[in-house]
Amino acid sequence: MIVVAKAPPPSKLATAVYYLSFVLMASGAMNYGVTAYFWAIPFAYYAVGYANKHFESRWPLLGVAAFMALGVLFNETIEKNPLVFPILTDGYLQEVRPAAGRSDSASREILGERLRVTGVNVGHPDFGTKVELIASDGRTYLLDSRDQLYYSHYPSGTQWERSAFGFRPSAPVESAVFKEAGNLMAYPWLPFLAYIAIKDALFLSRL
Repeated sequence: MIVVAKAPPPSKLATAVYYLSFVLMASGAMNYGVTAYFWAIPFAYYAVGYANKHFESRWPLLGVAAFMALGVLFNETIEKNPLVFPILTDGYLQEVRPAAGRSDSASREILGERLRVTGVNVGHPDFGTKVELIASDGRTYLLDSRDQLYYSHYPSGTQWERSAFGFRPSAPVESAVFKEAGNLMAYPWLPFLAYIAIKDALFLSRL
């Protein structure tokens, strides 16, 4: 008679990492940065290994696999998700024109046409993240961080020129909750960021 040795019970740390893996897999699903869910893969691998080793039933393993599949599907369709981008729910862009001679006063704005937001496009120029809005006029609008308005760009000769007037979104473009949750995928850089923060603090303390 062959006796199959049972795997030793998991440590508290191993179990904590297992449950943490679901948090980070969810973060990867919500991350629309350049790395998407890449940094969640090690935790997905760990969760599969843990479920396979420490549960007699196959249901936990199937649950992990289903969780991963739903996460990938969520991430692949994130640009169409109104939970992540609330502007997609009946949102529009409102043209804003400063009144003549009073361009420094928000109370003197002249509101122009409205354009319905029909889509969102997420790009990653220079490894950053840029959210572009697609409006009902077929144009793409980019955020100008200087005045927090969206502008279209059109070709003029050999250059692209910005439209004269900006547009203000009628609703938040990005969900702060989903954005912050996705930012957990920056965990590989936490030691480096902590080092920079400590270094800056020590430098300021010497002044």
